[in-house]
Amino acid sequence: MKHNEVNIRLSELHEVERLSSISRRNIRHYDGRPVKVSLNINVDPDETNKTVTMVVGVSYITTYRLMQERLLQYTVAAVFEFDNCEGHVSVGGNSCMVNTSTMVMMLGVTIGSLRGMLALRTAGTFLKNYPLPIINISELISRLSYGSDIPFGTRPLFNHVYE
Repeated sequence: MKHNEVNIRLSELHEVERLSSISRRNIRHYDGRPVKVSLNINVDPDETNKTVTMVVGVSYITTYRLMQERLLQYTVAAVFEFDNCEGHVSVGGNSCMVNTSTMVMMLGVTIGSLRGMLALRTAGTFLKNYPLPIINISELISRLSYGSDIPFGTRPLFNHVYE
């Protein structure tokens, strides 16, 4: 393997149950109002085990009687194993830097998995008509790299509104 190549594999993929919920009450109240879809991403490295866990969550929110109501919060975690993290993932203090090409690959796998798992989770509800929108990962990476000074993982990195 060349020095600039990365040997990475997806070792685990699961729903984060404590960060996932569907509000049956709010879904019953839904009457066709716009639905806002927001995506949040967090990266958690484990240098000892040579793994990086990418946690991606999506929220579906609408407004009912002037109040924002969450219809759905769904979060998945993907654990990636690296043979050699050097040059691809670096950890310093409270920050984690992931090489752009590695991040694109990890986001593609995680968001694609989220899309399928979300479709299964929303089957049988009106939300099945609101799939996770197509996301331009290059644009998302650009926002991660050159975005604002708001701490990583605390704000939606993607917003879409179904009208």
